[in-house]
Amino acid sequence: MRRIVFLGLVLSGLAAGPLWAQTPALGAWYGVLKTPAGGLRLFVRIREAEDGTLAGDLESLDQAPGRKFPLEAIHARAGTLEFEIPALGASFAGRFEAAAARWVGEFRQGGAVLPLVLERDREATATPPRP
Repeated sequence: MRRIVFLGLVLSGLAAGPLWAQTPALGAWYGVLKTPAGGLRLFVRIREAEDGTLAGDLESLDQAPGRKFPLEAIHARAGTLEFEIPALGASFAGRFEAAAARWVGEFRQGGAVLPLVLERDREATATPPRP
């Protein structure tokens, strides 16, 4: 009987799988924020933290290259992704388009609501993460 219970627990753990297998949000993402003044390139990294939650950062390649702003309140579930960037007073909310493997959503900052599409950054995922 103990073997059956143990096997059931192992199999249920395998069915749940690691966090990276449960959410397409993990990884490196690139997008161009469309502003009235032109496009701003953004680089977003989302990873699994040591405690099993999601962690990440955002880098504005045009405004603050090399400076990584921490993401907070990251939620990825049922094909949606939401996160906040407190240092910028900004947030993102979008939905995953599986066929295109991208997040389509809105970037909000200071009352402005701007469209943002985040696509997998193939170069960043093919190489080790940047320090």
